Amino acid sequence: MAKIVQTAGRNALGEFAPEFAHFNDDVLFGENWNNNDIDVKTRSIITVVALMAQGITDSSLKFHLQNAKDHGVSQKEIAAIITHVGFYAGWPKAWAVFNLAKEVWNVNEGDLPYEDEAMRAHVKSMVFPIGQPNDAFAQEIRYRRGERKTDVVLAAGLPLASFGREKKGFREYLFRKEQPLRFRYEDESYEIRIQDVKLFPQGYSALALHPECVRDEPSVLLADIGGWTVDLMRLDNSVPNAATCRSLELGVIRCVDEITEQVRRNTGLSVTDIQIERVLNGQSCSMDPAAKEIIVRQGRLYTEKILSAIMEAGFDLKAIPSVIMGGGASILKRHVTPQDGLCRQIYLTDVHANASGYERIVGQMCAK
Repeated sequence: MAKIVQTAGRNALGEFAPEFAHFNDDVLFGENWNNNDIDVKTRSIITVVALMAQGITDSSLKFHLQNAKDHGVSQKEIAAIITHVGFYAGWPKAWAVFNLAKEVWNVNEGDLPYEDEAMRAHVKSMVFPIGQPNDAFAQEIRYRRGERKTDVVLAAGLPLASFGREKKGFREYLFRKEQPLRFRYEDESYEIRIQDVKLFPQGYSALALHPECVRDEPSVLLADIGGWTVDLMRLDNSVPNAATCRSLELGVIRCVDEITEQVRRNTGLSVTDIQIERVLNGQSCSMDPAAKEIIVRQGRLYTEKILSAIMEAGFDLKAIPSVIMGGGASILKRHVTPQDGLCRQIYLTDVHANASGYERIVGQMCAK
């Protein structure tokens, strides 16, 4: 996330009240708003609620409504937020805030066209999330040492189970009508035109980098363990069998959330997601031994839960080899034991494998 920089205090009160301007720009925004304990979208919502509760409906609230929109709050979300707060803060205040909100959002602006919660979560977790600021575009261009005014081809993936059903609508959604995209990032102007959008099934695209995983195997299970879901598909003679696609709501985020609660309940400690992930992956991390023991135990239980769910979904892991990838691959690699009696397992632990696969395939397509 780009650092939030505020200069309004010094611009308006730099000479009249320099100390206040310092607190506004350097402490309130410079330190508090850049504290990563709460994500900026949540912080934006909290600020809107606090101002609304006080009955503040001037330009400062409109600024924070715009800020909330810029950080991913959709029109439907802000409408639900204002309605909810209206019951507690007062109906007239809700009316006043709605009048300002209508100046910031169009109807349905920023909303995701998916009923399925897993799809909605997938879209919001993308490298270039819909409804979010365009920081990721700027960061990618800088990384590649590209021009700030440029044309791009977007490559993205969809969960295996929903690829055929959602492909058309998702492409239309990503192919933004407002072209080119003009924005500023760290005091530099960018102009991006999306030339095309290429979509690929998650997991299978990563095999473009690792064809040896399925070579000479008549049947292979592909298991992509993501943040929200575990997507499954069998490949027969290296060809995806669409009829075997399954999606299980057993992603790593659920595992981490359960562990956080278990550690808090049993030790009273509030460990972070990053600490949990390091312990699950066998990496060094200074932590209370009791908390670490709980994390390791829960990691094994999570592994058993995934293996059991895959078997119940109709894939016999003891009979066919499996390629396990995604953010959860390293967890299974660490916690699967010989006693599980599984057939050959191949672990692709590079969390960028899907993205790298998309890039290689698009490069091959453009070269033709």
